[in-house]
Amino acid sequence: MFNKRNETEPWPEGVVARCITAGATTVDVYETTFKTGYDAHGKWLGGERREVDGFNWRCLGCNEVGKADESYYIGKGYRDQREAKNEAQTHANGCSFLPRPSA
Repeated sequence: MFNKRNETEPWPEGVVARCITAGATTVDVYETTFKTGYDAHGKWLGGERREVDGFNWRCLGCNEVGKADESYYIGKGYRDQREAKNEAQTHANGCSFLPRPSA
């Protein structure tokens, strides 16, 4: 199911994990920053927004991007790498879009 390109090419900078889809493309989990109104322990900061480091995912087949619950986070991203990986794997399990051809 894997093609040699996926096995031998280095991952893009910032990518921390990859899942494979039924269409033989990847869902990449990558490092990102985003703004949130909560601290690292889930405590509301009273409307103050601050930029934090986190993770998100993107499917290279259908181009869908993960995002956290907007009521909890402002912007797109996950504070926890494990949560981002789980969401990426869930998407990969159901996505059958083929990889985009390279130019």
